[in-house]
Amino acid sequence: MKNYIPNITTLLNLFSGCVAVVLLSGGNFYLSVWFIIASSVFDFFDGMFARLLNSTSKIGKDLDSLADMVSFGLYPGFVMYWLLSKSTLPECCGLYIPFLGFLITCFSALRLAIFNNDESQAINFMGLPTPANTLFILSLPYILINNYGHLIVSYYTILMIVIFSSLILVAPIELFSLKIKNITWHSNKFIFTLIIISILLFSFFTFKSIPIIILLYIILSIIKKIVK
Repeated sequence: MKNYIPNITTLLNLFSGCVAVVLLSGGNFYLSVWFIIASSVFDFFDGMFARLLNSTSKIGKDLDSLADMVSFGLYPGFVMYWLLSKSTLPECCGLYIPFLGFLITCFSALRLAIFNNDESQAINFMGLPTPANTLFILSLPYILINNYGHLIVSYYTILMIVIFSSLILVAPIELFSLKIKNITWHSNKFIFTLIIISILLFSFFTFKSIPIIILLYIILSIIKKIVK
């Protein structure tokens, strides 16, 4: 029975991601965010359960990537499609293609395929993990919506974010994993520092703090690489 627990948790990730996509397609962005948060929680625990129960398998690894492709690949692409469709564009310009938001979905698929076949990423990540990238993307509407509740932002600004977000997924930047093998400060000082500061930032600024948290994650990873 214990061998099924990680896979069931992964399927809950997939289920939550599917619900989030359906909610977003119906225009209910804010409710969809909570289902993606649930997907992130399930994604964290499925790997933990697999390690604790010593029940890792190739099927579980492939299933995890398939679930992540929906929750952290299709969903963020849909968010950017939604933002691009609501953004402003100069009337003189004929280039208005909100479907370019799904570039993130394509690069997320590439990121997951590379991760599955790169044994060097068993300890650290190369490029920003898809869950972290998704959290960054879902924070954008909270940042870009003005005081009157309307999204007023340039199409080109959103498009530049799409390109940056796509490339950071496969960028040759080594980022540390959040897997905690023991609770000692010395072994996990960078992870604990990130967690503590992130909790403080989120407590004050909620979703608007996520870009800062992602930037902090990248900076701490670079520092860890230098001092190692």
